Amino acid sequence: MFQLEECYANGIKLISTNNASYRFEGYQTMTDPAGTFETQKILSDMLVEVGALFPNGHFMPLTTTQIHTVFYYAECLGMVMSESDMDTVLVDVIMP
Repeated sequence: MFQLEECYANGIKLISTNNASYRFEGYQTMTDPAGTFETQKILSDMLVEVGALFPNGHFMPLTTTQIHTVFYYAECLGMVMSESDMDTVLVDVIMP
């Protein structure tokens, strides 16, 4: 679990709590604009809860979001692709 607090006007704090779980799903060959990679497929489930804490101690929930993501990691490169509401794709590899 990860919790982040930020102060706002009049002493109100916006609190975000993230709970995530990860599971190895197996190996998969992936092709994207940067090439073809042997990857490890990792499933992620994250629950994000946001609320406001007022100076009088009252807490008001604002939103709860469930995010399901599939990550593909290649050895020596890291993440080469993810699939969720906001997809991420590796487009190039530059090796020194």
